[in-house]
Amino acid sequence: MRQVLRVIGFSFLSAVSLETAVAIVDWLARWDWLKAFMIDHPHFATFVRTPFSYLCLIVMGFLFLYAERKLKQPRLVGRYINSRLVPDLSSATMQMVFDSDAKKPGWDETRFDWDWFLEAQVANDSETPATIDVLRAKVWIGKIWKRTFFNVEYVEDLDRFDIDMSLDGAGNHHGKKYIGERYRDVPSLMKKISDTPLEREIGYKGWIHLKIKKANQREVNSGEINVDIKLIDAMQRKHAIHFKRKSDKGWDKNFYIGPKVK
Repeated sequence: MRQVLRVIGFSFLSAVSLETAVAIVDWLARWDWLKAFMIDHPHFATFVRTPFSYLCLIVMGFLFLYAERKLKQPRLVGRYINSRLVPDLSSATMQMVFDSDAKKPGWDETRFDWDWFLEAQVANDSETPATIDVLRAKVWIGKIWKRTFFNVEYVEDLDRFDIDMSLDGAGNHHGKKYIGERYRDVPSLMKKISDTPLEREIGYKGWIHLKIKKANQREVNSGEINVDIKLIDAMQRKHAIHFKRKSDKGWDKNFYIGPKVK
């Protein structure tokens, strides 16, 4: 497909003179109808002889070459498949915890840190391999025209946490049966894909840990908190991980992520 677009693009760029093209075709005695068409339609013949027609050919040629270049670039497809947003109690005082439990006035406006664990799946949807170097993230609250951004840090420390299959997303016992071990490791997405050429249609799944600094419970629980994660490859191209609307309804809620139990 890329080769076809390249040939078409160079063909448009080389045909900067339709008069020359018509003369060649007429000399080959294959497209006599084109010459007859120009005679029968003098307005078309006049347009062909204007600089505007040459400009159109040049633009179309570059468009096909641009399309060929876009097809040649890698295209990574990423989506979120689970999420856990839990407070970092090490950044909160005991008074904050007591006020929150008692629902004292202003309890949901006290700011402390949060751990956001996001499970994502990434695959290469192109023929060109790509190698991921860096992950960049933005977290904000509000609408597009009025956003408040948080100070967020990507942290590669998932070996400090584990998945507890006996608890729900809020850290309470759900009482449901589960298969396998109760405590499980939290696999890191970046450890799987960093410095690894991502080939076509090979999926990678893992977790991303973001540390959100100084956010209150009202902002976090408002339902308007958003995240924008981009994977930067070796050529500094950006590949976004997208959230599909209402996909969280199918997420597994019956586990909790927290510090490892020693």
